[in-house]
Amino acid sequence: MTTQSTWGTTRSGRSPWPGAIGIGVAVAVVLGLAAWAFASGTNGVVYGIVLAAASFMPGLALGWILVVDRRTVKGAVRNPEESIEAQWYDRATRGTFHDLLVVMGLTAMALSVVPQWRDGLTASDALVACMVFAAADVSARYLLTKRRES
Repeated sequence: MTTQSTWGTTRSGRSPWPGAIGIGVAVAVVLGLAAWAFASGTNGVVYGIVLAAASFMPGLALGWILVVDRRTVKGAVRNPEESIEAQWYDRATRGTFHDLLVVMGLTAMALSVVPQWRDGLTASDALVACMVFAAADVSARYLLTKRRES
């Protein structure tokens, strides 16, 4: 029988923190070194340190996800992909895909018809706008589905 704790354990029953911290440090070091290596100007070391510090906690979370056995986490859902929340999210993302197709098609048509609109538009601007739209659309669809079905 496996014992359950708030933070879980590894499959062998040990604490997950040494492994998770190791992965977090590795992620931070790799991203910090990459920022330092590719930074332009004299502030490469500062960029590397800031990115390493900012990426440690997400790396730690990734490490925890990789080393913890889900069955040992107290209150964890047995099959999360079968939960009602997962079904709501799945429906929201399917609807957002179709919305993105329509919006991106209409935007491409408008930019080809009105050349003044595309003069100051860069590819990164367009991609950020698509990401913001997709995130807002998924959020709205998820909340509407949740409200309708609960």
